[in-house]
Amino acid sequence: MENMAQALSIVIVNYNGSAFLENCLRSFGGFLDLNNIAHEFLILDNASTDDSVEIIKRIASEFLNVKPVFSEINHGFGSANNILIEMAAYATVVLLNNDTLTIDLQELCNKAKNSLLEKNTIYSCSILNADHSIQKNTFSYPKVFNILIDVFLVKKLFYSAYKFLFKERLQVLNGYYSGCYLVMKADVFKKAGGFDPDFFFYHEECDLFLRLEKLGIQKELLKDRIVHYGSGGIGISDFAFKNYYVNLARLLIKNHYGSADLIKLIFKISFHFRILLLLFGFKIPYSPFSHMYKSNAIFQSSNKQLIALHKETLAQISGLHYSK
Repeated sequence: MENMAQALSIVIVNYNGSAFLENCLRSFGGFLDLNNIAHEFLILDNASTDDSVEIIKRIASEFLNVKPVFSEINHGFGSANNILIEMAAYATVVLLNNDTLTIDLQELCNKAKNSLLEKNTIYSCSILNADHSIQKNTFSYPKVFNILIDVFLVKKLFYSAYKFLFKERLQVLNGYYSGCYLVMKADVFKKAGGFDPDFFFYHEECDLFLRLEKLGIQKELLKDRIVHYGSGGIGISDFAFKNYYVNLARLLIKNHYGSADLIKLIFKISFHFRILLLLFGFKIPYSPFSHMYKSNAIFQSSNKQLIALHKETLAQISGLHYSK
C-alpha cells in the first residue's frame, strides 16, 4: 500500500519545451524510482507549436503515472500550475520547470521516505547552469532602491562593481525562491490562493511568496542539485520582455510598494533613460536575465528594435489598472 505522506505530485507546465521535456521527466523520476517513492507526473501543454505533444503522448503511453493535459490555448505559467495542482492526487506537490535536468535529488528523497516534508515549509535546492556553475535561486523581496537599480540598468551596466558592493547571500531568509523548482503541500498553495492568473508569466512566484509569508511559512534550501537551462542568457523574446516588466509593475502596484502613479512614473523615467542611451548608440544588456543565465550572448536586437520594444512595453505599463 502506498504511503500517501511520502508520495509526490510533480506538476510541469510545458510550452515548446520538446528539447528538454523527456530528460526532465526521466532524470527527476529516476531518483524517485530508485528510492521507491510513489509519484505522478502531471503535465499541461500550453498549446505548443513544436513536437511537444507527440513527445508527451509517447511518454504517457510508456509510463502510467504520467498524466497529460493538452490545452488548445496558452494559459500562462501560473494559471496552468493552478489547474494541475487542483488535479494532484497527493498531498505534496513539486513545481518543476520543463527545462530542468535533475543531477541529485537524494535529500528530498530521504525526507519523503521518512515523512519529514513539513506542512509549513517551502523547499527548493541548488539550481545550476548548464556548466554546473551556480545559478541564482534566492531573491530578496522588492524594495524601491533595488527596483531603481534594476530599471535604470545600474546592476547590468556596472555588474562587477554591483557584486562587490552588494554581496548576495545564497540563502535569503527574507525572500523567495525561483519558481523553476518548488516543493510544498498542495493545501498550503491553495490556502495562499495559488498563482494570480493576472501574471501570465514572470514574477508570479514572488507574488505567491508574499502571500505565503502571511501564512507564516518557513523556507528550506536542500542540498540537491538541478540544472535549469532557462533562456541560456541569449536574450528573451519581445513578448517575454514585455511580460517581465509589465508584471514587475503589476507586482509593485498590487502589493502596495507605492502608488500606481509613482510606479508608472519610475518606469516612464527609466525607460526614457534607456531609450536615450539607445539613441546615442549604446549597446545595453536589455534582457533582465543577462547576468542570471551564464552566457556571453547578451545582445540580440538592433537599437531601433529595442527602442520600439521599450516604447511598446511602457505603453502597456501606463495602461495598467490593477484593482485587486
